[in-house]
Formats: sequence, structure tokens, C-alpha cells
Amino acid sequence: MSSDLGLLGARARRIYLLQPDAERDHEVALAYSSGAPALLSREVGRGRVALLTTSIDRDWSDIPLRPGFVPLAARLITYLGNRGGQIGASEVMVGEPWISGLAGPLTIVTPRGQRIAVAADEDGTIRFTETFEPGHYRVERGGDEAPLVFVVNVDPAESDTAPQAITPPNLVGDRVLADAHVPRWRPLLALAALILGGESLLRIRRRRRSLARRAKEGA
Repeated sequence: MSSDLGLLGARARRIYLLQPDAERDHEVALAYSSGAPALLSREVGRGRVALLTTSIDRDWSDIPLRPGFVPLAARLITYLGNRGGQIGASEVMVGEPWISGLAGPLTIVTPRGQRIAVAADEDGTIRFTETFEPGHYRVERGGDEAPLVFVVNVDPAESDTAPQAITPPNLVGDRVLADAHVPRWRPLLALAALILGGESLLRIRRRRRSLARRAKEGA
């Protein structure tokens, strides 16, 4: 079985072999290594249905023993409970908008407790774009409606510890070509030092001449 939920290597001893109807919209969420569908889903009316072609317990497969079983069940329940995609995604990445088809306006409470009112666009879609802080966001719909929660996570690619290739320097013979940045204040400092040195030298000469003149007058 192949997926991104930690189910790679799961074994099924017995499955239902199905041939999805090409004329009906469906999605194969999971598949076996043979290519046979393992988990199918489709929208029916205002709801959604899902079909697992093996058992959910250990009778036919070892899926419940895999580390991805709990995330699979959680995502599947969230998907089936989100009728027509109205509620919105349960998880987005930092900086990605949270989109919902719920009737607005809504009040979204950030992880720091800030309350932000959000209204629907002209097409009736709510787009919450202030997802710059990771954590849990609470969606308050008002009235007797229970609040909803979605999570903002950081991009896992930012934690990639794979070694990265380093571009070698451009070598010409035994020399390395590099652009050296020389600060502009260095020539000005050198000029100032030259002026001060010249002024000091003039003062020393004038003092010597004055002393020599006084010596002659005293003689």
C-alpha cells in the first residue's frame, strides 16, 4: 500500500477487487502496490462517502498496527464531516489562506487570543489570510453553533536535514576570483590621516624655526 500517511508496507491478506465507474466522479485516496484501489471516496448529494476495500480491523490486514492508522482515521472523519467542503480545511501551512464555504460573518480567534472578524467574498467564500502564526485557530460561528478548529502548521520542508550541494569557487590557475567590497570610508580616512600628518609636520618646522630665531637674538 502506498500513501503519505506512514502506511507504506502495510499488508492486506484479503481485499475486495473493485472497478470504479468511469462515468462517476471518484477519487482513489489509497492504492495497493498492485494498483488496485484501497480507499475510494466520492461526493453524494450534500455529503461524502468513503469505501475501504479491506477490513478496518486486523481480520484482513495489519493497517491498525501501522503508525499512520490514527492520522488516516482522523483525516477521513474530518473529510466525511466536511459536507460539500463548506467547513474548510482542518490544516493549512503558515501563510496559506484558510478557505471555507460557511455562511459568514465568522470570528476567528488566533493562538494568541486575537479575535478577527471575517466576512464572505462576493462569491460567498470566506478566505482567512492572516495565518502567519502556527497553532490552533478557533472559528466562532455565533448563535448555538459549536466552534470549529483548524490548525496552522509550519512547512515540513523547512526541517529538511538532507545534505545540500555547495557550488565550488571559480578557480583560474592558483587564484580564486572573488568580488571584494572595499568600504568608501577607507580612502577618506587615509586622506584625513595624510592631512593631519602634514599639518603636524608644518607645526614642528615652525616651532624649530621659532626656537632657532630666539637663539640667534639671545646671542
